[in-house]
Amino acid sequence: MLPKIIESGLFETIQFPYNAVERQAEEYLRLASEKDMGVIIMKPLAGGAIINKNLALRFAFEQDFITSLIPGMDSVQQVRQNASVGEEFIPLNEKERAVLQEEVEDLGSHFCRRCGYCAPCPVGIDIPTNFLMEGYYTRYNLKEWATERYNSFDPNAGDCIKCGECESRCPYDLNIISMLEEVDYIFSKN
Repeated sequence: MLPKIIESGLFETIQFPYNAVERQAEEYLRLASEKDMGVIIMKPLAGGAIINKNLALRFAFEQDFITSLIPGMDSVQQVRQNASVGEEFIPLNEKERAVLQEEVEDLGSHFCRRCGYCAPCPVGIDIPTNFLMEGYYTRYNLKEWATERYNSFDPNAGDCIKCGECESRCPYDLNIISMLEEVDYIFSKN
């Protein structure tokens, strides 16, 4: 839909996820900027998955097609840290770029973008949502909330029959079976 929205001329801005891991829409975001549309970037920290937050924000600030960034924040301290990146912007140096790229490559092998191409699961597991709950548990410190949600899923990651159908459809070649095993391990220890 993004190319159609941009070409329509009906919108002044677009908002889309973009970060060092999720760059699949970059050409369209550039096109939007070239057409004088504002480009608002959400999830510049990949939903909290990127550990080197300062580097991730600086990576996004370097992109000349981005008008505004809206990273998720849950404290005044995070607001101040994120704002300082823009107030005192320093481009990434080659060493920092290499550190970020190493993290991106590591995340790329197990970072679910929730595209849904893995569906349908033969036993009915909502694979992306199981991964989302794991993220809430491990990255956002919402352990109780995520555990309650995960335990309400029927079926959940623990019901995986390891058929591999999901993996054959994943455009990112994720090892979904082992990722589901990890999700089940995390929640079964509670």
